[in-house]
Amino acid sequence: MEGRAQGLRYPPAGNGRIVVPRIAADAMIAAGAVLLAASLPLIALRFLSLKPGLFPFMVVGTAVGIFLLRRPEWIVPGYVGLVWTSIEASYFGGLPSPIEVGGLILLAYATWQAGQRIGYAREVLVVCSLFALPVLASGIASPTGMIVPVAALKGIIFLFLAALAIRSVADVERAAVTLSGVGIFLGLGSLSSVFLQPTRLFPLKAAEFVFQDPAPRAAGPIGDPNFFALVMAALVPFALYLIARGGKRQVMGVAAVLCLIGGVFATGSRGGIVAVGFAVVGMGLIMPVLRLRLAAAAVVLGAIIALPIFATQTQDAAARTNEGRLTENLVALAMFADNPVSGLGPKQYSEYYRDYTRDIGNDPRQIRQPHSLPLEIAAEQGAAGVIGWLVALLTVLRFAVARGVWRLLIGRTVIMSIGTFLVASLFLHGDTLRILYMLLGMLLAMGFALSRERGATPA
Repeated sequence: MEGRAQGLRYPPAGNGRIVVPRIAADAMIAAGAVLLAASLPLIALRFLSLKPGLFPFMVVGTAVGIFLLRRPEWIVPGYVGLVWTSIEASYFGGLPSPIEVGGLILLAYATWQAGQRIGYAREVLVVCSLFALPVLASGIASPTGMIVPVAALKGIIFLFLAALAIRSVADVERAAVTLSGVGIFLGLGSLSSVFLQPTRLFPLKAAEFVFQDPAPRAAGPIGDPNFFALVMAALVPFALYLIARGGKRQVMGVAAVLCLIGGVFATGSRGGIVAVGFAVVGMGLIMPVLRLRLAAAAVVLGAIIALPIFATQTQDAAARTNEGRLTENLVALAMFADNPVSGLGPKQYSEYYRDYTRDIGNDPRQIRQPHSLPLEIAAEQGAAGVIGWLVALLTVLRFAVARGVWRLLIGRTVIMSIGTFLVASLFLHGDTLRILYMLLGMLLAMGFALSRERGATPA
């Protein structure tokens, strides 16, 4: 009897009665759960009465939340897809951005994982330092006074988060599915804004002060057609990966490829079209899967056939002058020549742009960006930044290849997505670097996971 009593949920007290505090605690927990379940809909209705535009987000968020409660292994891949959408807090009517809130939660989880895997976490922190130290040094040595590069450091956190929150190759494969779904969403939104009607989430590009684009250009949640094209172009390898894997999900991959290519054409971005071409041709070359190579050839042929549909965007892209871009690039080179060691400091290019254009080019605009990530790094971080970036990228690539990531289809896909992002970044500055950091973190996570798991699809 005594042994049975020890196994009871409510062991009898000395006088044989059930312990009342335990029952009261359970009753309080149950009452709290009921109260929470009743109050959350009321809070949601209150927000909807003030911000009716939040209704689609709440419906989608509720459905996704229910799914993630049942399948928690999709939480981290789902967050990767959420970050890729680039939907910021301004779309949520004053509520905190899910990207920021989710990032804080996953950052705490990644930090806990770092404590469990000290050796690997040290390697991740070395890579983060290679990106962070040059920008910190340029901020300290800036001619305008010390600058704290908060935005740049926040972006590097995404590398740490992805490298330690992603635990397996299967997580990256789930991320490929999630990102393909995001590609369908972004591509359809881009096409609908041009051919149907723009919305607040998928607007068209606003006319600039001096130069005006006669063709409608999809700007997406980012608000800029060129960056929107970059985000979509970097998703093309993941969609092609689903085609290479075969099975039921290859239908999703085909749909994502079509939506993404159409979406990039709708932006009218010349750099985005070049990046998509690089992704399609590159995946066809490095993936030894016949159906993928056939699909890549079909995509190229389909894009050529579809050009008349996007005649307005393509003609406008061909008519736009490159004189402004050339001036921006020459200014970046001049800034690097004047400050070759540590550069002008984070985000200082636009501050000094007008000073340099008095002697370079004939651009009447006051504030511009370098429109080239390598040149932006050279101008703002100097040789320290250029060397830091090269060493960091080579370190991650060497780590991934040495651990066998290149032998996996998904590994080659992530590497090709990084390459696509970098190709597009030759024409754009670094306002979406958190996507690149997440891709690098995924490579590191796969390299570490391969030392302790098997079963990923080999090339």
